[in-house]
Amino acid sequence: MTMEMSTLENKRGKLAFRRIVSFVYHYSVSSLSIIFASHSTARLLMLTSCRGGPLTDDIYIEIPIKAGTVGYRLFNGTHQFGFHTSESESRGVLVFLKKDDVEELHNCWRRRFKGYHGKYHVVLSIDMIDITLVDDILKSDCIAGLIVLDPESRLDPSKRLSHDGACPNPTSGMHSGGCSSDNAWNERGYILYEGLRNIDWRMQILYMYNQTHLETIKQCHDLFNVPSEGSSSLSPPFCAASFGIFNRGAGSTEICLRRSSAWTRAVDEIFGKSGDFCSWLYGVNLMAFLPPKVYKNSSSVPTTRYLMIAVRQDSFGLIPEVSPGEISVLTSVIAVLAAARGIGLHASAFEKAAEHSDRHVLIAFFDGESFDYIGSSDIEYTMGLGTFPEKIKNNSTAWIDPIAVSQLDGIVEIQQLGTGDGSKLNALIDGHQFQEGQLQDLLASLSAGASAAGGSLVHPTADSRVPPSSWYPFARVNPSVKGVVLAPFSDKYEYRRVNSMLDRASWTAKERSAAISEITLAASAVLRAAADYVHLDPVVKKSLTIDHKFVSDLTECFVGSEKWTDCSFFAKMEFDAEFLARSAFSMLSNPLCFWLSPISEPYLGKSTYISAEATNTLRVFIAHALFYAIGSTADTSNITDEKSCAEFTKNQNDFHVYSYSWQADPYTGVYRCYRAPFRGFETISPAFQIEGYDFKNNTYSTWTESIYTIENLRLYLVQGESYEYSMLLIGIVFAVVSFLIVGRCNEDTFMIKREESRVEEE
Repeated sequence: MTMEMSTLENKRGKLAFRRIVSFVYHYSVSSLSIIFASHSTARLLMLTSCRGGPLTDDIYIEIPIKAGTVGYRLFNGTHQFGFHTSESESRGVLVFLKKDDVEELHNCWRRRFKGYHGKYHVVLSIDMIDITLVDDILKSDCIAGLIVLDPESRLDPSKRLSHDGACPNPTSGMHSGGCSSDNAWNERGYILYEGLRNIDWRMQILYMYNQTHLETIKQCHDLFNVPSEGSSSLSPPFCAASFGIFNRGAGSTEICLRRSSAWTRAVDEIFGKSGDFCSWLYGVNLMAFLPPKVYKNSSSVPTTRYLMIAVRQDSFGLIPEVSPGEISVLTSVIAVLAAARGIGLHASAFEKAAEHSDRHVLIAFFDGESFDYIGSSDIEYTMGLGTFPEKIKNNSTAWIDPIAVSQLDGIVEIQQLGTGDGSKLNALIDGHQFQEGQLQDLLASLSAGASAAGGSLVHPTADSRVPPSSWYPFARVNPSVKGVVLAPFSDKYEYRRVNSMLDRASWTAKERSAAISEITLAASAVLRAAADYVHLDPVVKKSLTIDHKFVSDLTECFVGSEKWTDCSFFAKMEFDAEFLARSAFSMLSNPLCFWLSPISEPYLGKSTYISAEATNTLRVFIAHALFYAIGSTADTSNITDEKSCAEFTKNQNDFHVYSYSWQADPYTGVYRCYRAPFRGFETISPAFQIEGYDFKNNTYSTWTESIYTIENLRLYLVQGESYEYSMLLIGIVFAVVSFLIVGRCNEDTFMIKREESRVEEE
């Protein structure tokens, strides 16, 4: 009975789809419209006079594509990478690729689809993309595009699924020789040695996460593209799809920016072309000054010293925006926020100690680090100009004292938490600095902090190396800046999904508990290092603790929730998902300043990609958590509404030192006007700030992103070549016969016309 009902439903489904095709075929013959074919891939076209909604609905089913769910071209100074196609190559029959169907890819499914010699859109799970399949895909000449889906089962933690290369940022690190075994930190996780990002794919890719849309695609495929039982082949019609990602830019960053120059654009406009071709990647660095050193008009050489606690806030995937970054980014962000919370709870004691010792702590959330250290390079470059954090313009308002690279005593960065056993962390440093004894005090402080959290720090050796980190840009210009990376790995990354569309923690309950312990351990280590650095009062130092609930809640928010707006911690802050979706976070003079972005309906899933639009919303959540962690309401306790908070801000002379935010307490939901010593700084690579920069030079990041347009996914049915030729022949014969008939007619042939003339004469 089940088989019969299934067969009946299958027939009904085919009948519904065939009605569409039958209508179009009939309409094509009777109205002398045509069926268009490009490289044997048929696509139904409407006549210009038949663009009405009902006919459109009958010809194809349209599925909207959100910005951020497609791949496009990326450029560095010398090459182009990513995905692109032409309109004529954007169409193909749908096939679902399973692990045991790879042989069909080799013969382009010709045995299954009789009479079809065009291209295909291949639907597959993201975790199927391995080195063998990538090689097959790149060699194939019959793939129009890839439609990738989330895996159906839990991922194997030992499988290589990193979309980065063996050597992250190979040309911009401390190793000038490019990628080698010495700096192949991602050796255990990469799919391709050079990385999936750094490939010119010459096809399209789409991430399909909407289950309703996926079911529509699957239904069309199953009805028309799956052979019946006992058969291995099919006859037309076939279910096909088209979608387009059309890039304006090509070649390299140098070529693309040259084409976008004022002179070139003026010439293009003469020929009816306008608009940019590409845009540099644009991000926002979040910097906290604990406490801030206020500038005093003095010509003396600055003596203030700084310890920087750093973390990156970006990653990428094969499709850049689909980059959850749960291990690559988020767990480390949580640890730094927890350490900031520890400092914030004892802000007055830290401020007193810093003023006495003239030592201060910087907390940096760098953006664009996975694209050759955009964020940290920008800060280093600005420090070199003497204008970090800002160029002092007058003495009427308070400013933060300018900071130079030479004032940095050390940089401690946290990486890839949540992949160890939760009981220990490795201190990764430069072996030369270790041999010279430069790091003894800092390592002792970190070790004491780890012990306070019930864990331990594995000390480095003379052979230790620093993995790719934000320390690199500063050490390049000043090798005396000490660097330490705290991580669960030692000589190679243990985690196999660094910078990947599949960078999701997927912890078991036991693994989650270990991850929270590891995050707490790292936070405690850097909190103690900060306390020792500013010479905090010993009594206060003993009372320093990490807020375990804060860590647990942020872990649930950033890692456990499908969307950051869904978790309880941020729910009371009443983030509006639609507002976040249509806004870009500029954070220039005010860290919570938004401006509308031209992108509509973007991807709302987790994304840590830096982008060229500054639309990454992760920094919004980091900023709100940071306001809560280090902010104070002592001076604003009498403010009761958002307007009053804004007015209060305008009347202060310290808005270059502090930021203000009207936001809810994440636990009570009570809104307050927070004042916090942190700022947001727009960040682009110095390569685009230096006039005449040589884009073949690897000192600074040269990554750009193509301007592109998206054409929605359309499902429709195609016939074989024989049908096309038959229809074309019928159309030609019909046209010739019509011409002969009409050509032999004269005015007397048309009786109606003659009768009309007679009536008019009477």
